Amino acid sequence: MSETIIIPGSRITLQDWNWLVHNRDKGNSSLAMFSHIILKMNHFKSHPLDVDDYLRCQDLMRIIPWVRENLDLMSEVSPTWAALVARWQDICHLIRAGQRTEADELIRRICLETKGA
Repeated sequence: MSETIIIPGSRITLQDWNWLVHNRDKGNSSLAMFSHIILKMNHFKSHPLDVDDYLRCQDLMRIIPWVRENLDLMSEVSPTWAALVARWQDICHLIRAGQRTEADELIRRICLETKGA
C-alpha cells in the first residue's frame, strides 16, 4: 500500500505526488483529473482536446488506478467532461483498433457539441 501524504481534503499518496512532480508528459486535462479526483479541487476544467491529451489522461489512470476507478467524477467538472466520460471506452477502442484519426474526430466532435453548454 502506498504511503499517504496528508493534504486537507485530499487522498494523495506518495505515488500520486511522484506523478505530479516528476512526470513531464502531463497536460492540462490530466492535471484537471488529478486536481479533481485526487486533490478534490475543481480549479482546472481543461478536458482532452485530441488523442494526445486523451492518452496523457490514460497514462495518469495507468499510473494511479484510483483515478481510473473514479473517472466518473470528472462528469461533475463540465458538460464536455461528462460527454467525454460517457464515450471514454469508445475512444479507447478506436485507438486500440488503430483508428487514431477517428478517435481524434470523436473527441473534437464532443468538444464542439458541448462548447458553451
